[in-house]
Amino acid sequence: MRDLPPGVIDTHVHSSPDVVPRLLDDHALAAAARDAGYRGLVIKSHVEGTASRAKLAKDRVWPEGDVFGGLVLNRHSAGGLNPVAVSTALALGARVIWLPTLSSVVQRRQATGPVRHTLPNNAEVTAEVEIGHEQLDEAGALGVIFAEIARSGATLATGHLDPAMLLPVVRFAVRCGVARVLVTHPEAPFLDIPTSDQLALAELPGVWFERCYLSSLTGVPMAAIADQIRVVGASRTVLATDLGQARNVSPIEGMAAFVQGLSGEGIPDDDLELMTVHNPAAALGLDPL
Repeated sequence: MRDLPPGVIDTHVHSSPDVVPRLLDDHALAAAARDAGYRGLVIKSHVEGTASRAKLAKDRVWPEGDVFGGLVLNRHSAGGLNPVAVSTALALGARVIWLPTLSSVVQRRQATGPVRHTLPNNAEVTAEVEIGHEQLDEAGALGVIFAEIARSGATLATGHLDPAMLLPVVRFAVRCGVARVLVTHPEAPFLDIPTSDQLALAELPGVWFERCYLSSLTGVPMAAIADQIRVVGASRTVLATDLGQARNVSPIEGMAAFVQGLSGEGIPDDDLELMTVHNPAAALGLDPL
């Protein structure tokens, strides 16, 4: 397996505790990243905030690492577009705030296969969070949330936002002062953001496209991901894994396989380092190495 450059940051990793099986717990994940020469990672959960968990993993396992958590604005776990939940998460040190995932409209439309999730009692998530044009108001809940993110210096991630709303919502976030936006796995089969929309988003300041190795395990050819990188630009791309599922390889192995696969598709080494080391740091507001 190909060696990774030093200083990698994985901006999208799942670990336990969780309501579904995970390969590693927070501390084992932090230790694995530390031992692999990473700079940091972002712990994500669809069902709870992870800022406190990340702090414990950093303090107890990897004090020199940049271990971050955040909050996903799902209805069942955060109350949906809930400014109070966002303020609390940011006060706890959340670095990333994701728009809804499990309770998004697009999730419910595609609630089969690899994107299907259930709650602990096996009841499906039925409360949808739909974001429409009428909510793009600075005085509304979404405007308040974006203002809080801007004030804190955190990063907005788009989650499983309806592709039809992606461009207007990100434009609105930038207008509200959000400095950094991660477009979550735009290549994922259940989102499949058109390249034309990605190019329009790439014209906005502080927008990166978080392309995930998990997509290649759920039907997206590595060649297609490489093509999107070439068209939209390595300078606007972050490579992440979205791994941690008990059935898949570890996030560390997955990142190495992702880099190796993209190298095999002709992506240059300098671009691979840019997308795994430097761009993730910039997308999280960290000082460059």
